[in-house]
Amino acid sequence: MFRFNITGIFPTQRVVSSSPKFVIMFKNFNHKFVYNYPLIWNTKIIPFLLISLLIHLLFFAVGYQNAIVHSVQIHNYYNQDSNAITINLFAILISVLVSIIWCVLYFRNNAFKAFYPKTNNALFKEWMLILIFCLSTFSYALSAVLGANVQMRSNMSHKVVLERCETISKASMFLQGSFKESNWEDKTVNGKIIQVQRDSFPFEGKRYALNSLMNKNMEMFPSFNSESDSLRRLQVQRWMKRDDKAQILKIFQDYFAVANEHKLKSNISAEQWMDLVYNYPEFTTYKVIGTSERDLLYEYGFKENEVVMESDDVISSRDTTTTTIKTENEQQYVYSKYYVSHKPLYRFYAKVAEAWGNSLVDLDYIMVVLYLGFGGSLLVFSFRVTSARKWTISLIAMGVVQIIFGIGTALFSYSLTFPMLYLLYFLLVFVYFIVVYYQKKGKKLSGIALNQMLWLLPGFLPMIYVIVMDFVKKYSGYNNRYNFETGVVVEEFPKIDWIETNVVLLAQLNLLLLVFVLFLLSRVIKKWRGIPEE
Repeated sequence: MFRFNITGIFPTQRVVSSSPKFVIMFKNFNHKFVYNYPLIWNTKIIPFLLISLLIHLLFFAVGYQNAIVHSVQIHNYYNQDSNAITINLFAILISVLVSIIWCVLYFRNNAFKAFYPKTNNALFKEWMLILIFCLSTFSYALSAVLGANVQMRSNMSHKVVLERCETISKASMFLQGSFKESNWEDKTVNGKIIQVQRDSFPFEGKRYALNSLMNKNMEMFPSFNSESDSLRRLQVQRWMKRDDKAQILKIFQDYFAVANEHKLKSNISAEQWMDLVYNYPEFTTYKVIGTSERDLLYEYGFKENEVVMESDDVISSRDTTTTTIKTENEQQYVYSKYYVSHKPLYRFYAKVAEAWGNSLVDLDYIMVVLYLGFGGSLLVFSFRVTSARKWTISLIAMGVVQIIFGIGTALFSYSLTFPMLYLLYFLLVFVYFIVVYYQKKGKKLSGIALNQMLWLLPGFLPMIYVIVMDFVKKYSGYNNRYNFETGVVVEEFPKIDWIETNVVLLAQLNLLLLVFVLFLLSRVIKKWRGIPEE
C-alpha cells in the first residue's frame, strides 16, 4: 500500500500565500484604514472623489471642444448653444446616477451601529465629507463652462480682443443699423413734459438730419461699458465733423485686416467703403453697407432713406437702391449690393469678449452649485441621523406644508406671506425639537422635526433678510425715492443700495453661518441619538 504525502502533492494548499502580494497589501491597508479612519472609509469619499475628478476632466474637454470655432464665417452658434444645454443636461443626469450609487454604498454601512462616533465633532466631520461629495458631484457642468471659457480665451490675448472690438464697434457706425436720436424729443411746456416731433438733432453747435451717419449707433461689446461706448462714438463723430478722412479710412482698413484674418466674405474694399459712405459735411448721401450678403426679409414698404420708428428711441433707414429682394424655397431674402460679413465677425468677438470680460466661471452659477451641494448634503445627512421611515414621512409632510404655504400666499396676495409662514413653521419645529431634547422622555416626533429643521435651515436667514428689507424700504422712504414725473432721484439711500448690490456676498455669508450652526447642532444631534424612542 502506498501512502501519499498530501502536503507534498498540493504544495499550494496554504490559502494565505495563494493571493498576489498587492492584493494582500490592499486588504491589509483597507483593514487599517477602516480602524483608523472609519468616517472616511464609511463615506467612500476617496474613490468617489477620484471618479468625480475623471468626470470633471471629461466635461472640461467636452466643453472646450464644443466652444471651438473652426470657421467664423459659417459657425452655427445656435448649435453650439444647443450643445451646451445638452452637456448641462448630461451633467445633471450623471450627477444623479453617481449620487444614487454613492448613497447605496454609503447607507449600506450604518455608522451609528458599527462605528458610533466617539467624539463630539464626529457627526460634523461626517457631514463635511458628505458636503464635499455633493459639491464635487453637482459641479460637473461647471467644468464644461470652464472648458468653454478657457477655449475662447485661448484664441487671443485680452489686449488684442479689446483693440479689435474697438475697431469693429467704430466701423459699425458706417454699416446698416439703427440710429440713436429719434424723431421725437421731450420739451417742458408750462411745467409739463410733452413730446415734439423733429427732423434733426444738435451736435456740438450744429444740427444734423436724423438719417445722417452722425446719428448712427454702434455695436456694443461685453468688454465695454456705456460710458466707454459713448466716448468711442463721440470720438468718431468728432473725426467726421472736422473731416478727418485719414482716421475714418484707418478704421475701415483695420476692420478689413481683422475680417481678412478670419477669411470673411465681402464685395468691397476699405477704399470703396470710404467712397460709398463718406459725404462731408452732412453725411446724408451714402450707400447702405449690408452686414451680410443676405438677410431674411422682416420689414416691408421702406422707401429710399426713409426714417422709420422701430421703438420709442430707435430709428433705422434702408436704401432700397442697394438691396434686392429674392424668394428662395418660399422664403424671402434681402440681398445687399454692397456688404461686409459683419454679423459673423461681431458674434465671434462678442463671445470672446464675454469670455474675457467675465470670470472663468460665473459667480452666480457657482452660488447655485454651492446651494445645491449644501441642500443635497443636508438631505443625506438627515437620512443618516434619523431613519428611512422618518425621513420619508418628513418629506411628505414638507410637501404638504409647502402646498399650504402656496395656497396661503395666493389667498392673501401679500409679498411677505411666504417668508413669514416659512419662519413661523421653522420656529415651530425648532421649539418642538428643543422641548423633546431637554425632556429626554422619548423621541416621539422629534426625528421628523429634526429633518424638517435641517432642510429649512439654509433659507432661514434669507427669509429674515426679505422681511427686514421690505420693512426698511417701506418705512425709510426708499420706495418713494423717485419723482415719477421727472424720473429724478429725490433722496439717496447708500446703505440700502449697497445691500441690494451685494446680495451674492450675503448669500455667501449665509453659507458660512450655516456651517457654524451645523457645527453646534451636530453635537446636539449626537446627544439626541441617545434618547430612547419611547
